[in-house]
Amino acid sequence: MSVYVYVYVYVNFAGRAATDSCSCRAAYRCRSGGGGSDGHKTSTATETHSCENKRAFLRELANLGRVRLVKNDGVTVIEQVVTFQDVFFTTSKQNVQYANLCDENKNVDFHIYLDKLAGIRFEERQGRRGPWRLYYIHLLGTREEPNTVGNVVVDDDDGNNNNTFVSCSLMLLWDDGKPKGEYEPKQIKAWETLANKWDDAYDATTSPPRAILFS
Repeated sequence: MSVYVYVYVYVNFAGRAATDSCSCRAAYRCRSGGGGSDGHKTSTATETHSCENKRAFLRELANLGRVRLVKNDGVTVIEQVVTFQDVFFTTSKQNVQYANLCDENKNVDFHIYLDKLAGIRFEERQGRRGPWRLYYIHLLGTREEPNTVGNVVVDDDDGNNNNTFVSCSLMLLWDDGKPKGEYEPKQIKAWETLANKWDDAYDATTSPPRAILFS
C-alpha cells in the first residue's frame, strides 16, 4: 500500500486544497494550457512579473541536483528528497497558480502556491552534527497579521521585521553512498550562483541571513 504525503507551501500547513480535486498528475493532464519553453504545460492566464520571477527561480533549482525538502510547522516535520528537474506549473479553475513536483515512484506530491510565495532566503552554516557545511534555501511566506508580542511588533525569523516566515526549506544534499557533507563541486557552485544572482549583496557571514522578496 502506498502512502502519499501532501505538502503545500502556504501560510497554513494543511492537506489538499479544497478547490483542487485532482491528484497532481491528473491535474497536469486535465488542465489546458499552452506549451511553455521548458516543455511543460503552463497557464494561459496573464502572468505578473512577480510570478514570472518565481517560475524562473524555481526552474533554476534544477541545477542544485538532489535537495532535501524540510517542512516544519513547529509540531510536525516532514522531509523528502527531490530534484527540481521536472518542476511544472498549473493554474486551477479558480485561477490559483501552482508550482508542482510529482514523482509517483517516490510518492512525492509537492505544491507551491505561487501567489503566496513571498520571497527566499539563502543560508550557509556549519552543520551541528559534523564538520561539514550546510547550504539552505528557505521559501518564505507572509503572515496575515504582524508578528507581535502584546502590542509590540517583533522581528521575524529572518531578523528583518518584514513579516515573513519560513514555509519550507531546501537543503543541498550529497549523493547516496557519499560520506556526509561530500557534495559534488557543481552542486556548491550552483548554490553559490543562485545566491549571488538572487541576492546581489549575499554574504555568508550575515546573521541572520536577509530575506529577498519577490517584486
